[in-house]
Amino acid sequence: MTSTSVRNDLIEGVVVRKSNSLINAKYKTSILGNKIIAVSLTKLQQEPGSKQVMATLYPSEIKRILGNETDTNIYKKLKSVSKQLAGNIITIEDGLGNFHTFTMITNVSYKDQKLEIIYNREMTPHITSLQKSYTSMELATLVSFEKNSSFRLYELLKKEAYKIDTTKSKFVTKVYSVDELRCTLGLVNLDASYLQRAVSDGATWSELVRLAKKEDKQYERFTDFRTKVLDEAKIEMDEKADITFEYTVERGNRGRATDIMFMISWNIPEANLETIHKNKVKIEQ
Repeated sequence: MTSTSVRNDLIEGVVVRKSNSLINAKYKTSILGNKIIAVSLTKLQQEPGSKQVMATLYPSEIKRILGNETDTNIYKKLKSVSKQLAGNIITIEDGLGNFHTFTMITNVSYKDQKLEIIYNREMTPHITSLQKSYTSMELATLVSFEKNSSFRLYELLKKEAYKIDTTKSKFVTKVYSVDELRCTLGLVNLDASYLQRAVSDGATWSELVRLAKKEDKQYERFTDFRTKVLDEAKIEMDEKADITFEYTVERGNRGRATDIMFMISWNIPEANLETIHKNKVKIEQ
């Protein structure tokens, strides 16, 4: 898998913070959309006394951060992803059987070579003034991912990683049902109106996956889900991220995959290992 070129000098040490509830949320987006959101969360502005937050980004800045300074189609891409972002519907649960569904971003506009993103006020407690139950991630790591499912799975597992240092083991475990994981990773188009109605009616994640039309879900066969999502995400994390994972598949009736148990551990990215090795060779010489 090729690695995206990232100008680390521009974003070295820049941290993205999200509430754990937001990381657990179910919504449909693209890898570019998630990267734009990640960048915007490092540039939030809020008027005194206002609950609404916004961010201003510059296309040239976005190209440099994403490592695509020669991209001549950035305007076209931003226009396309803006339509998607402004229509994204997000479902956040409270862990007590309650959920809240709303539009993540109320307005996206491009004027005078500036991209302005205005977040729904409902998003404010999940992206600003975070004091507890949140996760910090390096922006450089997030923008280096090439697959959206890898980006989202990294967020989910990084949310659990702090527990590693509180245990005698070198890893922590986290179990997700396969169907909930599909919805959380954006592999089911929960923006579809008929699925939104099902969510409002209290449908389970398994019911949503079954209800979803063929064009509204990806990797329906578990073998494809395992190969194209889980295994490729592990390859990306081994190469680029500060955590990695192993996993086991739990099966139910008729051998159907029902749950995934992740074993999450700290990781030194392959690129960093190469640097460590080169420095060691220099010292030995």
